[in-house]
Amino acid sequence: MYMEYEEIGRRIAGKRKRLRMTQTEVEERAGLSRKYLSNIEHGRSVQSIDVLMQIADVLHMTPNELLLGLKIRKCDRCPAVCKCTAAGHFSFLFVK
Repeated sequence: MYMEYEEIGRRIAGKRKRLRMTQTEVEERAGLSRKYLSNIEHGRSVQSIDVLMQIADVLHMTPNELLLGLKIRKCDRCPAVCKCTAAGHFSFLFVK
């Protein structure tokens, strides 16, 4: 499987902006060096899975959401993210 680092960077930047966090805030919380997140968000850096998971944790993202752009959609019949197996209760969405 090929990792699309530019897409991953765009997902990180989008989520960070939706959370109204600065790059510096994410770097500090994830234990990253200064300006490293900028390189990740612009696809100029190939990062380890460990670093990606640290960022995902800070941004409250699942590995699927960060790496693949997949997010579990909330079920209309269930109060939270649906984990039931009944037909039609959950689906995966591609997020940008």
